[in-house]
Amino acid sequence: MKKNETQGVIRGVQTPEGWYVKATPSGEPYSLEPKDSKIRVQGVTLPDAFESAVACYGTLPCMATRRLLDRKHMTVCGVSGSSEPKVKKGRTMEKLSLGEYTCTSFNEVSEMARNVGAGVRLHGIKPLERVVVFAETRAEWMIAVLGCL
Repeated sequence: MKKNETQGVIRGVQTPEGWYVKATPSGEPYSLEPKDSKIRVQGVTLPDAFESAVACYGTLPCMATRRLLDRKHMTVCGVSGSSEPKVKKGRTMEKLSLGEYTCTSFNEVSEMARNVGAGVRLHGIKPLERVVVFAETRAEWMIAVLGCL
């Protein structure tokens, strides 16, 4: 089968509720129940799940980020040692230098998300109205999304 012929094919098995999930080696559907017994979400929404995690893990790290120290654009002149990525000669690559990880707790993320949510409502956005978040992949992106929920 060619690679493009596999697109659109459903992989996995169907649960009694109608969801398609990954199958166990025996062919049974993987359980959709949380693996961590500490988290038992009453609702089925992302805000419910996040608030449950905040209640369980409040002061523990939720997100870790690294500060960008330097960004260099380099043109590849040739393939060097085996540890370097293999790219075509003349192609431009970006090399990032990053600082140490800084962790933000579940409580801190929750507070920031609530502040974002308050700001969104202050600007006249009502519950269930659509909001678009267009940003680079960063912790702030996820916090903004949580705030909009």
